[in-house]
Amino acid sequence: MAETVTFGSHEGTVNGALSIKRLKLTNYRCYEFARLEVDDRPVVLTGPNGAGKTNLLEAISYLV
Repeated sequence: MAETVTFGSHEGTVNGALSIKRLKLTNYRCYEFARLEVDDRPVVLTGPNGAGKTNLLEAISYLV
């Protein structure tokens, strides 16, 4: 379950695209607890198979 999500807008992006600034997951798929805080720079998810990269992207897709 996504408990907290904060959206912001990138200045200078086309059509006022949204960006996620903070995300907190609790008991979502492989995440007992996860907290993500990012700035305006691009984010690259890396890790071995089964690490939870796709689960994180799915959680974000449900919110937007």
